[in-house]
Amino acid sequence: DLGHRQAMAGALREAVERVERRSTFLAKLGVVAASAPDVASLAARVSALMLPDLADWFVIEVREQVSLQRRCLASAHADGTRAQTVQERLGIVETDQSPIAQVLATGKPHIGVVDERGGGGDACNPTDRRLMRALGIRSCIVQPLLSRGHPVGAMAFLSANGARYSADELNLTGDIARLVAAALDNFLLAATLDAARVAEEQLQRSEHFLRTILSSVGEGVIVYDRELRHQMWNAFMEKLTGRRAADVLGMRALDAFPHLREYGVDRLLERALAGETVQSPDTPY
Repeated sequence: DLGHRQAMAGALREAVERVERRSTFLAKLGVVAASAPDVASLAARVSALMLPDLADWFVIEVREQVSLQRRCLASAHADGTRAQTVQERLGIVETDQSPIAQVLATGKPHIGVVDERGGGGDACNPTDRRLMRALGIRSCIVQPLLSRGHPVGAMAFLSANGARYSADELNLTGDIARLVAAALDNFLLAATLDAARVAEEQLQRSEHFLRTILSSVGEGVIVYDRELRHQMWNAFMEKLTGRRAADVLGMRALDAFPHLREYGVDRLLERALAGETVQSPDTPY
């Protein structure tokens, strides 16, 4: 009948509008995330978009790449008067078995109701339990932030309404998490490349310092790789043998000096490569 068709048309129109709002929101989020100059700005800008429509309290955590500690990058509340309260969570997070910890461990999203004690009794750390009680949190969604399939962080959407989250919100927050994770991954990759560059520079400085020291000592110093190729041939060895470093570096020891076999040096070097400490007899070069 006419009433039924009108109801169907209204439901369809509402569904289309919901999809359009979702697409517009995700497009805006994509622009905001992509334009963030650093991780701190990314966390702050994303938090501003999530409140109050998707959460009363919103949290972003990452896992430190070296220490594996959890670090809270953002902790924001829709009620400005509670902003300072939730910001005490910023920084290193206490170890626990909370939904965020589980999502970081498994890479799987979580949706659930929070009990009156503030999140599953002993599952959350004391700080989070106290904040959940103070804020009256009753439901949450936690989404993983994945980098190449591995969890590097998590986003928590928390509400004082126990019936706020459903499959629709779970799907939407999943899309949000993928956009944020992509932006975060760019920063992590840049940080990894910077760390590798710094490590390489430090290694080069250390090698230069070591070579300078070894070149100046009054004894012969030879360094081989596992194929017994010369990697270090200091100034003393140049004077002793009349062979320049440039002439022997990269050459196998027994190719450069075949006579070493007569003194059993080849066997001594093989034992040294196997981890044994050996002492070589006086050997003429």
